[in-house]
Amino acid sequence: MKHLILLTLLISSSVYSKLTVETFNVGLAKGFVDLSVEREPEVLKAIKSSQADILCLQEAWDISLRKKIQKELSDTYSDIYLTNVYQTTTSSRPSCGVKQLFGKGKFVTCMQKQCGDVEGDDFTDCILTKCDGALQTLREENRECGSALMAKVGKNQIVSILHLINPFYRAGLYAYRGSNGLVLLSKLPLKNKKLIDFSDISTLNRRQALQATVEYQGEDVQVTCTHLAADLNVPYTGVSRNWADENYNQIIRLLDETLVEDQKSIVLGDFNCGHEDTEAGLDAELAQSCELLDQYFADPVRETKECTYCEENSINQADNSKTNSLIDHIYLKGLKASSVKRVYDEKVEVEVQKGVKLETHISDHFGMQITID
Repeated sequence: MKHLILLTLLISSSVYSKLTVETFNVGLAKGFVDLSVEREPEVLKAIKSSQADILCLQEAWDISLRKKIQKELSDTYSDIYLTNVYQTTTSSRPSCGVKQLFGKGKFVTCMQKQCGDVEGDDFTDCILTKCDGALQTLREENRECGSALMAKVGKNQIVSILHLINPFYRAGLYAYRGSNGLVLLSKLPLKNKKLIDFSDISTLNRRQALQATVEYQGEDVQVTCTHLAADLNVPYTGVSRNWADENYNQIIRLLDETLVEDQKSIVLGDFNCGHEDTEAGLDAELAQSCELLDQYFADPVRETKECTYCEENSINQADNSKTNSLIDHIYLKGLKASSVKRVYDEKVEVEVQKGVKLETHISDHFGMQITID
């Protein structure tokens, strides 16, 4: 019996003499990111074949997708941590007064008059240039109304407005029914599971972090999976000054929850911040936020000098994106990476109509993988 126990310990030790960790924004934001429905089966197939011991997913928004991940990956990952989806609604009903939306200088009237005949990115640009002042006025009058209005972006305008002015209905403040889109998968047991909440300083999407500890090499390693606010090309209606401040404030809270003396730590996900590197062709994205993280963590992913949100990505090409930024990171404290590489950057075939297939990248983001040795 003693020999059996010793053998089990030796096998366990050898399996995890190295720890492979991945972050991947799956880009399944239906209504916002192209081919989300068509790409979903390929995303599931890709993460099933992952060699990662720990995998942090972002933008797994839909309840049905989250259930599929739990069901189809439970054989590969013994521990899957995700939270229930819940919505936070406006404190009053109706969420917006009619006079707050319609009339001279009001946002919905401006949107209909100035931008009613344009769609897509042109519609967003029109709102920013012609109606931003009206939205900021709405934000000052009724911030919850403004946030609920922006959470309806991409949905039927008439139905959305009826929800906002319905005296018997409280509108939701977050898109995707309030989902945080996060899933943390691990082949090692996840202990001390904890949810870090940024909801009170989040706009449009609920921002949170999933935290747990795993035992590696006889020590507890803290793992935190997150997805922070992006500098979106839409008007800002939140409690901070702008999107950049919101991201920075979320990082401050994240640091408060992750910085423990002598605690080895992995913090990974889509931080929506990145440094400029002209030689590598990388654009800056909320660089001040990344500079703050760099004070406390090593960023081995930065050494690759590769973008994760890229102009070369076929999904971003469809949106005419000219951005090349490294915004998906795996930060380390008290640990070292022996290898770093970009992953999930392959193309796949998806069926867009019956019998019609299209070649596309698997997500609008590429993933990152590190091995800790």
